[in-house]
Amino acid sequence: MIKIIALKKIFSLGTLNEHTALDNISLNVQEGDFITIIGSNGAGKSTLLNTIAGTTKPTSGKILLDEQDITKLAEYKRARFIGRIHQNPLMGTSGDMSIEQNMALCGRKGFRYLTRTLNDISRELYRQSLAELNMGLENRLQDRVSLLSGGQRQALTLLTTVMSNPRLLLLDEHTAALDPGNAEVIMALTEQLVREQNKTTIMVTHNMQQAISYGNRLIMMDKGRIVLDISGQEKASLTVTQLVDRFRAMHSTLAENDEVVLNKLAS
Repeated sequence: MIKIIALKKIFSLGTLNEHTALDNISLNVQEGDFITIIGSNGAGKSTLLNTIAGTTKPTSGKILLDEQDITKLAEYKRARFIGRIHQNPLMGTSGDMSIEQNMALCGRKGFRYLTRTLNDISRELYRQSLAELNMGLENRLQDRVSLLSGGQRQALTLLTTVMSNPRLLLLDEHTAALDPGNAEVIMALTEQLVREQNKTTIMVTHNMQQAISYGNRLIMMDKGRIVLDISGQEKASLTVTQLVDRFRAMHSTLAENDEVVLNKLAS
């Protein structure tokens, strides 16, 4: 489905601040894959998602979707078939619009005249979809989204993004800004929607337990490269301690903050 070929991204090319964020990455993503990506800060995780989404242009390499080269395709054109959810719950919805208007807008991918899409049939569909969130939002269709909590907004973003039926779903640490309770709810909803829709998904996370527990394939990045790519039984039997040990083995020295985090995860 998605084929990444020798992708390289160099920031500040030719200057003293030159930095290679992606170093000749090649990756094949199959239809229905749910890939989790982990790595330390600066490993290249978000840059990889940015290049797939079209936010960042690669220095070299290619990105193919269904055998079509989309490397130079504008971000807004990719948005027709690539859905993305960011870490900040406020980014995926318009706070000044109502819940039903947000859902109509996302479902139509920018259709201007919302009143043409809002009718009794569409509202009933929205109510049924929102009821599955178990957050009571089905009774608040005309409430402004700015009145919702962060967890509710992220749940709404996830639901509407999936309803727009993208070929590929990109999740960029979409639970990192939520409290543990809401993060758990959003991850359960993510797994449910991805499974029901058989949605090809790439999820970046700093949470090693999430990376292990969700998806069928786990990738570890380091210094702009893919250093670990496991799936199947190998992934199913992986533990956080084993993953932490693999991470440590790649770094002779770790920053103090990284070591504290790894010790906490392994405990």
